Amino acid sequence: MYRLGFLFLITSRLLALGFLGYAGFHVYTALSTGQQVLPPDITGPESSMGMLFGFVFLGMTIAWFRERLGGWIIVLGMTAIYTSEYLWSYVLPESEIYMVMMATGFMFILSSGMIGGFAD
Repeated sequence: MYRLGFLFLITSRLLALGFLGYAGFHVYTALSTGQQVLPPDITGPESSMGMLFGFVFLGMTIAWFRERLGGWIIVLGMTAIYTSEYLWSYVLPESEIYMVMMATGFMFILSSGMIGGFAD
């Protein structure tokens, strides 16, 4: 079980690093080209989705140090994203990226339980 937990930990950390790098790259390119990160005519649902994604990325950062806590933050943030998307458009998001982000949170939680990580 320890080896499987370590494999989950490495995989989830690589996924989290990829998502954080991808988000950072978009912020960097927007700022370096003189554009705004958020458009000036942003609506309420879009601004709340931005806040929820910020919550998920915060969870991915915390998960590097506290696996179980960060994993739960990711899962709760993605659940809030799914709920808000459904309440605004009555359709669940069909993007696979959302499922991979939630799976990253679950892998952090599972790896922490298998290896005996921090009990938050």
